[in-house]
Amino acid sequence: MVENYSSAMNIVNKKLILSIVLIIVLIIGVVIKIVLDARHKNMENRHIEQFNLNIELSRSAWQRGDFENTVILAETALSIANTDDEKSVSHYWKGVGLYKLGRLEEAEKEEELAIELASDFVGPYVTLGAIYSDKGMVKEAERMARKAIEIDPQYAWGYNLLGTIHIERGDYEEGIKLLNKAIELDSSQPMFRNNLEATQKWLKENNYE
Repeated sequence: MVENYSSAMNIVNKKLILSIVLIIVLIIGVVIKIVLDARHKNMENRHIEQFNLNIELSRSAWQRGDFENTVILAETALSIANTDDEKSVSHYWKGVGLYKLGRLEEAEKEEELAIELASDFVGPYVTLGAIYSDKGMVKEAERMARKAIEIDPQYAWGYNLLGTIHIERGDYEEGIKLLNKAIELDSSQPMFRNNLEATQKWLKENNYE
């Protein structure tokens, strides 16, 4: 009787120990997952910060007229880009820099890649439109400008591009109207006002009403 009781207790103890071990294993597994998830999240956050920093530096270089570094920093961003959206933004800023350097064919390819990766990203349409305009492809340039406005009716650069296209073809009234719209949407961009004032000055000097 005592032996049977002892044997039964041994079985119970073994089951209890096994249950405890399983619980410990499960807890360790949960802890490991939490640690790995936190590490992954931390790495992801560092990546986003690093990517955004390079894009911001590229944009800042463009603002101060340093177009070589606009391209270099965009290439750095592209080298660490993970998502299509990140790659699209990188190609866009690289294209912007190349455009300002007069390397139109290279810039065109970059902007086309940006659109291919993120077709709803408005910026590349305007740069591509500017490239087409410089190449004398006026209809294509206008199509890009209108596409940009269609995607984002509040995107001032689309109106600026479309306004300059109208002015270049001699439709000054509509061009001025569109440039004023660009200024209304974003008064911080001196280019819009410069385009408007240059047009008004030219019209005055050439006796246009």
